[in-house]
Parts: sequence; structure tokens; C-alpha cells
Amino acid sequence: MPTGVAHIGIDVGQEFRGKGAATEALKLAWDWAKANSFHRLEGSTDETNTAMRKAFEKADWKLEGISKNLFLEDGQGHDFYVYAKTI
Repeated sequence: MPTGVAHIGIDVGQEFRGKGAATEALKLAWDWAKANSFHRLEGSTDETNTAMRKAFEKADWKLEGISKNLFLEDGQGHDFYVYAKTI
């Protein structure tokens, strides 16, 4: 990654799902990134993870595109939605 850019991953425990934890984590991550001179933060999620996609949208991250067949599982490709937050 170029200087000032980071890619993050979030895994929310089962007991905290559906309670806004992912949305809040994305907001806090962006606040931390800005405070530490990052100008871009990005993340992605499997196309089937509608809850995380909603969290990105609620946290005001922008959908930038879809990485086709980013991961293979048992020979099956999985597309990932790529989101970013920038200054």
C-alpha cells in the first residue's frame, strides 16, 4: 500500500451482530486513520455478507467496485465488494 493508505478487516462476534458494532468500528477506524495522517482507508466483504455491506454504507464508506473471484473456496469463486473512505 502507498503511504497514507491502509486496508482493514473487521470480524464481529456473534453476540454483537445486528447491534451496530461493525458500523461503529468502521467509523472509529476512520477517525483513527485521519488522526494518524492516513488519507485513505479501504475494506471489502464477500458479496453474500449483506450485513457488512450495510455497515459500510451506514458508516458512509463508498462502494468502489467488485473484485471478481477474489477468493476461491472448494473451487468456487467469491466476489468481494470493495469500499473506501477518503479525505
